[in-house]
Amino acid sequence: MTMPPCAIQPHDHNESLIEISNEHVHLVALLEALDYCFNEPVDDDAVGVVLDELLEETRAHFMHEEDLMYETGYLKYLEHQADHRHILGLIEDLIAQHRAHTVDMKKEARWLIEKWMADHFEKFDRDLIVTISEKF
Repeated sequence: MTMPPCAIQPHDHNESLIEISNEHVHLVALLEALDYCFNEPVDDDAVGVVLDELLEETRAHFMHEEDLMYETGYLKYLEHQADHRHILGLIEDLIAQHRAHTVDMKKEARWLIEKWMADHFEKFDRDLIVTISEKF
């Protein structure tokens, strides 16, 4: 898995961008851990721990992004926020299905990772990074 396309560049010194980028790095590490869980023999409890941490860290990150969107007057705030809610719902559903053993976790986790990495980072976060750089 590679770094999100919205990662900051070494010459960026904006504190808000550095924080967001560090959060993205951490979320990518959690997604990589989730991917690992479904490609190696890992106990169900370990998968649950990764999923729970992913949900909590994602919630915190989205709240941080939404605060920045509000502060900067980000024009796509509602659309971006709706995608956050959608992703949180996907993670919550995945956790419920994992606990109930009613899902092909490997397939669903891969789909979540691809949706997040390909769609959200590319469609929403890249644009937000530009807005933050211009406003702060």
